[in-house]
Amino acid sequence: MMIFFTTMMLKLKALPQRVKVAIAVALVAVLALTLAYCSGRGDGKRGSDLAIERANTKALTRDRVASDRASEARVADAKANIEAKKELSDAVEALPDAVPSDRRIALGCQRLRRQGTDTAAIPACRGR
Repeated sequence: MMIFFTTMMLKLKALPQRVKVAIAVALVAVLALTLAYCSGRGDGKRGSDLAIERANTKALTRDRVASDRASEARVADAKANIEAKKELSDAVEALPDAVPSDRRIALGCQRLRRQGTDTAAIPACRGR
């Protein structure tokens, strides 16, 4: 290895001054370009990281808004379910318990249908 450097130094001494200056300028230019390239990559990475952070913030904001809307929808559904139960119980409450009326039978058949029960085999539900 030492022989290689010694040979290179001897060859450099034999070169004219203008060539030595040109080689030195070329080496400085290569070093400057390399440093500028590395610095530019770092700036680009910071810009990329910033863009990712902005996208994440936007996604989190959208998620929060969607969660709030879904929560409001669940509350509205719960209120509607409570109201439907109240209407059904109020409608049945006024009817006598001894003998079911046609209305009560029709209401019972309708409840069974809403639950997905096939009422074709129930004689009281036929034709209602």
